[in-house]
Amino acid sequence: PLPVEKSDRPENSPVERLATTAPFSTDYPHLFALNDGNVYAFGRTPAEQWSFDPATGAVGVLPPRPDGAVRAYGSAVPLPGGPGGPSSVLVLGGDRTNPNTYEYSRGQWSTRQPRAFGRTQDDTLLMPDGTLLTVNGSYDVRDYGNGLFNPESDLKYRQVEIRDAAGNWRLGPAQRLPRGYHSNAVLLPDGRVMVTGDELQQLA
Repeated sequence: PLPVEKSDRPENSPVERLATTAPFSTDYPHLFALNDGNVYAFGRTPAEQWSFDPATGAVGVLPPRPDGAVRAYGSAVPLPGGPGGPSSVLVLGGDRTNPNTYEYSRGQWSTRQPRAFGRTQDDTLLMPDGTLLTVNGSYDVRDYGNGLFNPESDLKYRQVEIRDAAGNWRLGPAQRLPRGYHSNAVLLPDGRVMVTGDELQQLA
């Protein structure tokens, strides 16, 4: 049976594995299945970008991400691609000094419109109308802009940002609480967004 409880272990349910491994040197890469049938893996380090063919296990080496910096836990989202599914991904955040966003599409990177400022530990969601919503963020791990382990936040890291269909960003309202390292956001079936988590605040 498939596991339901935390203590359950799957039995007679083999897990299919790719015939290859992903040689990432850092944690938390972003993986997406795009409309060509391949899985694309975008690492935090600029040169660690790969594609994987699930049918053959073949690995493709993608061009390096053009920012040239290691990203500190930013976000990435597939961009709307119509009925055929997405063909591109937007990589953003993870660098407090760089507000630019980077789109990967069909073998090439391009720099897209910047957000208002750089932030790390942010979460970005694709909304039902095709816009993007960024919530959460901080100056660094466990630092909201006023020093390490200080729960008081620089206001800008609490502000949400919205990207319209043309790719332009605008600032929205500020969240009640700062949320950074280990924060989460999820789009609910009714279109609302649930924001939760954060290691330092220890609040949901």
